Amino acid sequence: MRRTAFITIPALACALLASVACAVALGPTGISFGSLISLPNAWTIVWDVRLPRVIAAALVGCALAVAGTAMQGLFRNPMADPYIIGTSSGGALGATIAIVLFAGRGRLVLAFVGAMAATFTVYFIARKG
Repeated sequence: MRRTAFITIPALACALLASVACAVALGPTGISFGSLISLPNAWTIVWDVRLPRVIAAALVGCALAVAGTAMQGLFRNPMADPYIIGTSSGGALGATIAIVLFAGRGRLVLAFVGAMAATFTVYFIARKG
């Protein structure tokens, strides 16, 4: 690892924790640490509403980062993204086919199949060229 990684990774982890704390505390009903003790509804808001959403958002962000890194590694191109490769267009085509032919049933499956077909088509064309 480079020397900058020893500074960057802890700084990004601190930024993530700070954004999680802000996302949990801020909202239509502002919640402070003192209100957690005095208000019984504050615990319900934090544990049942806000914290699951914040954790889900963090996990989705991690999954998108992994997918982007995998795509750039697969194509060996730091500029590769779903719009340039055609993954988004293939997914849109699959979803459109599901809507037109099957009244929307199987939209997610056909969107995934269309995205994968477009990605592998570009990959195999690039391997031959």
